[in-house]
Amino acid sequence: MKRRSTPFMIVGLLSLVFMLIAGGLQAQDASPRVLRIASLVEPPGLVGYVALSGAAMYFNEIYNQPPWGLDNTAQPIPILVEAIPSLDNGGVVNADGKTTVSFTLADWAVWSDGEPITAADFILPFEMMNDGVSVMIQNRFANGAAVESVTQGATDKDVVVTFAGPQPDIINTWIMPLPDHVLRPMYEAALAEGRGFDTLTDWVRSPSVGNNAFVFAEWVSASFMRFTRNENYWKDIFFDEMNIAFYPDPTVLAQTLATGGADMAAGLPLLDSLEFAAQVPTVNVQTNFTGTRIELQLNLAETGHPALQDPRVRQALLMAIDRQSLTDDLFNGVTHVPRSYWDGTPWFNPDTPQIAYDLEGALALMREAGWYDDDGDGIMEAHGVEGFEDGTPLQLRSNTYSDSWSGPYRNTQLALVDMLTEFGIDIEMSEQPYDTLQAPFTEGGILPNGQFDIHVAGWGVGITKINQPNQWACAEVPSETVPAGINFNGVCYPEMDEQWAVLANELDPAVRQEAVNWIQNFMAEENFVYFLVGLPDAVVLSNQLENIVYGQGNTRFYKANEWSRSE
Repeated sequence: MKRRSTPFMIVGLLSLVFMLIAGGLQAQDASPRVLRIASLVEPPGLVGYVALSGAAMYFNEIYNQPPWGLDNTAQPIPILVEAIPSLDNGGVVNADGKTTVSFTLADWAVWSDGEPITAADFILPFEMMNDGVSVMIQNRFANGAAVESVTQGATDKDVVVTFAGPQPDIINTWIMPLPDHVLRPMYEAALAEGRGFDTLTDWVRSPSVGNNAFVFAEWVSASFMRFTRNENYWKDIFFDEMNIAFYPDPTVLAQTLATGGADMAAGLPLLDSLEFAAQVPTVNVQTNFTGTRIELQLNLAETGHPALQDPRVRQALLMAIDRQSLTDDLFNGVTHVPRSYWDGTPWFNPDTPQIAYDLEGALALMREAGWYDDDGDGIMEAHGVEGFEDGTPLQLRSNTYSDSWSGPYRNTQLALVDMLTEFGIDIEMSEQPYDTLQAPFTEGGILPNGQFDIHVAGWGVGITKINQPNQWACAEVPSETVPAGINFNGVCYPEMDEQWAVLANELDPAVRQEAVNWIQNFMAEENFVYFLVGLPDAVVLSNQLENIVYGQGNTRFYKANEWSRSE
């Protein structure tokens, strides 16, 4: 099995000029100072609350920040406040089975139009999450925790958040504010017409104010996006503009970097980034494992193949996949095989059962389940399997992303199809754009509507919190009433939901660890998702860039004001 690599070639001067014009990049001038970023990924919108894509959150963070977050070493840092609420300073109170968090926004914390950031800006997203009309991503609000109320305290700078139960993790349950003074009239007008916040597409794609170092200025679809310096930011900012050009082809993006047409590249696959930096002495690569994984998700809903309901079949499929060869052959050994959902975090359970690659054992298990090749055509057929006529071949539908950034996922699917075909399963393979795969249920999204059997997925879980989003919660199964649900596997395990609630609400760390151990063991026994490859993030940087530091979690741009370039 060979990795499908991206060729890198230096283009001529005329081709470069064309690329720079087509990509929307500007020639570097002494003034203004422009940070030029080349990206394979273009987001569907700029508000993380309403766009499932991780890219939406990434771009959201360029212009908007929560009250606190995590620095590059995963240590808590205040952003819009002088002090993060805690038990010690009285900002966190646990009483009557609930947790109340109170914090005061700093006087210097203002929106880019100069208006103060106030409690109203935190009350607004709470109302949107609970209006029964807006289609919102629930786990993007307070990390999915159940919030009973968000109110103003003694002054309009004082915010009081009351959780419906105990809340042990204050650091990761922040709320991203939205500018009430701008959005409230638009939002209430939409509600009066029976529409939600997600229908305010002009704002979702062109937010007029923010609170980070840069503010949105312009977006030309399929070409570029531009952010300008926030003149009301409370810290010094080096760059005057941040221009992000979108490229549909990683080869063109790499050529732009090689010829000095960009300062930074986002979205270039890990191995391509490393190989490129080895060839081009003017760039370097920053890598950081933040919990991104390649997974194989199985559809266990009624829309999936009935054979996947048999736990023996699910275990056999995992045994037939040589996961170590994926990291060795596709990623040159620079990645690793994740051992659980919490792999790479302090909460990993070393006693989590691990199922090893065992092709002969997998074949025996499939035969026990009634699936084996009896006619010698290389494809397993049903033999005495309930619901199947004897001789029915085993055929599964597999899909993954087709976007320009999806090379690692497409290569992984190709490798998996090779393995499973050799194993004796007929695989119908397809690729679709991310936005087509994960569109809401009511908009015909392929994954929410269960139009697959196995799906090669990318999922960034992070490594900074024990209460990871429960994408397999019963309440997350997509439907007419939950159109933005993310439980594409269609599973519902109430006992797992109960344990996950312990992670969210139990104050005793030892009890939370017991719960996360149980979940890891349960997932390993049920095998409804296979963790294939742990994928570090990679950013390619010009050697001229300085002070490039990314935060963890959803505060990656907390130091963007300090990013600079040697002249």
